[in-house]
Order: sequence, then C-alpha cells, then structure tokens
Amino acid sequence: MQALAITPEQGAVLASIGFIGIANQAMAIAVAKARKQYGVEYPRLYAEGDSENARLFNCVQRAHQNTLEQLPVWLAAQAALASVHPMTAGVLGFVWMAGRIVYFLGYSSKGPQGRLPGTIVASLIQIGVLGFLLVNGGRTLLGA
Repeated sequence: MQALAITPEQGAVLASIGFIGIANQAMAIAVAKARKQYGVEYPRLYAEGDSENARLFNCVQRAHQNTLEQLPVWLAAQAALASVHPMTAGVLGFVWMAGRIVYFLGYSSKGPQGRLPGTIVASLIQIGVLGFLLVNGGRTLLGA
C-alpha cells in the first residue's frame, strides 16, 4: 500500500478545515451559553414567544444554525477545489470561515440586520468557488 503524501499546499487546506471546525465549536459553545442565559431548555431548538430574551437567543441560535446549513456544501466545494488548487482552497477556507464568524457575531449582537457583512464575504466566496467548479467540471466533462 502506498502512503498518502500531503504537500505543503495541501497543509493549507488541512489547517483551514481545523480552523473551520474550531470556529464552529466556538459558535456551539456560544449557543449553549445563550441557552443558559435566556432560559431555553433542550430539546427546544428556538425560544418561543416574542420576548426580548426569546429574540436574543433566537438570533444566536439562528446564526449558528445557518453556518451549519452552509457547512456541508462549503466543505465539499473546498475539497473539490483542493484537488486542483490546494493553496487557493486553503486560503479561501480561512476567509470563508472569517466571513461566517463576522456573520455570527453580527447576527448575535445586532439581530438579522447585523449579518450582512459576513453574508457578503462568505457568500461571494462560496458562489465563486461553486461557479469555478461548475464551469471547470463541465469543461473537463466535455473534454475542452
């Protein structure tokens, strides 16, 4: 059996995936703290009602939940990009997660309107990578 060789460029991808995992875990911890602070017991996913505490908790929870919704698509796209451009995939992984962190902090502290800066960063990167994969995958498929 041949050993898998990891190039220095692929190390950037591995490091960015580690960063993404740690940042995601930090968001999960923030949600757990918000549960305690605002009195939202498990298994409820969101707080019920229109109180200020319910709104504040739901913003923290929704910020993390949206990141979880985006994560599978991003990681698959990053892995595919890494197969042809590992350094680019690694750098974009860090920037994408930085955008998600800005999204989380903005949404958690300012409500839905606070998510826009992070949305712009993360979405532009994700759409760009997906577009690159679509175009280049199609070209490869067609032999162009």
